[in-house]
Amino acid sequence: MSRSNYLIRGDQRCSSKSQPGHSIYRLKAQSQDLINCLPDDCICDIFRSLDKPKDLKSCATVCWRWADLVLSLASELFKTEKSSLVLKGHDLDDTLLVSNVIDISSRNSVRGLHITRSSTGTAAAGGGPDGHLTDKGVCFVIKAFHNLTSVCLLGCQMITDEGIHHISTRCPMLRSLKIQDCSSITVQSLEALMKQAESLRYLTLGHCPQIPSSAIVSFLILMPGLIDVRLQSMDDVLTQSAGSSEVATTAVSPPIAASKISHELRTLFLDNCAAGYLQELLAQIIAHIQLPLLKCLVIRGSSGRSMNHHDLIRLLGPDTREPGPRSIPFLLLLGPDGGDLSVPENIRRTQVGKLCF
Repeated sequence: MSRSNYLIRGDQRCSSKSQPGHSIYRLKAQSQDLINCLPDDCICDIFRSLDKPKDLKSCATVCWRWADLVLSLASELFKTEKSSLVLKGHDLDDTLLVSNVIDISSRNSVRGLHITRSSTGTAAAGGGPDGHLTDKGVCFVIKAFHNLTSVCLLGCQMITDEGIHHISTRCPMLRSLKIQDCSSITVQSLEALMKQAESLRYLTLGHCPQIPSSAIVSFLILMPGLIDVRLQSMDDVLTQSAGSSEVATTAVSPPIAASKISHELRTLFLDNCAAGYLQELLAQIIAHIQLPLLKCLVIRGSSGRSMNHHDLIRLLGPDTREPGPRSIPFLLLLGPDGGDLSVPENIRRTQVGKLCF
C-alpha cells in the first residue's frame, strides 16, 4: 500500500501545478486504477479487513474518495476520543491532516480546531507540489467535525476564501475564528461569515493584506453581536495596489443608516496595525458605530501615537448607563518602546496593565 501510495503521489507531483487551493489528492480515478471502479460498499469491506490502523491511515492518504470512505468507518474502526484537534509544524499538509482526522472516533465531541503551519523548514515528502495544506483539507476536516465552536488557522498560505466559506456554512455553532498570516483571504471570507456564521462572537485577523479597513467596519456594522475583535499587523497594501475600483467591487458594503449603530463589542485590540489603516478604521468606526459596552481597548504600536485625543473620546462615546466621564476597566495605549501613551484627562482609567500577546 505504501509503495502504491508513493507512486500515485509522485505522478501527481509531476503533473500538477502549484496553485492556491490545489490538493495533493487525485479528483478522478485514472484509467488503470481498477480498484476505484468498485462501488463504495466493496471498498469499505476491503478496508474493514485491514487489521492495523496504520494501514487504514495509508489508505486514507491515497485519494479523496478513499479518505471519505475511511472517514465513514472511523467510528467503528478507531477508538481515539478528543475534544479538540491541534496540529503544528512546517511540514503540515493535507496528508498529515487527513491521517490525524480519521484517527478520531468521537467526531461529534470535537469542538476546537487549531492549525499552525510555520514557514520554516522543508515540506514533507509526498505532500503535494509544495507540501501545502489546502482548501480541500479544510473541507475534509469540517465534514468530519461539524460541531466546531472554535477554529484557528495560522500560517496557512494556501487556504483561500473557499476554505473559509466551508467553515462558515458547515459550522453553525462557530463562536470563535482566528485567521493569521493567510495572505489569500479576502473580503469574500467576511461576506460568507456575515451570511452564515450567526453564532460568531470572537474574531481575530492578523496580517491579512487583502482585507481593507472599510471591510472590517462593514463587518462590524452587519455583525452587531460580536463581542471581541482583535486585529494584528493589518495593512491593506494589496488592496491599495490593486486599485480603488477593484476594491470597491469586492468590499463589503455597509448599510446606509441615519444614525449610528449600537454595537455589543466589549473588547477591541489593535496591535501593530499600519498608521493609515488604524486612522481610517477608527474614523469609520466613529462615524458609523457606537460602543456603549466597550470594556477593553488596546492600541499598541508606533501608529498609536498618531491618534487624536478627540477621536478617542468620540470612539468611546458616553456611557449610557452612568452619568459623567466614561470609565472602562482597561484602556491601554502602548508605544513602540512599551511605554504608555497619554490619555485624555476626562477619560479616567480604573485599571491599567500590560497585556501579553
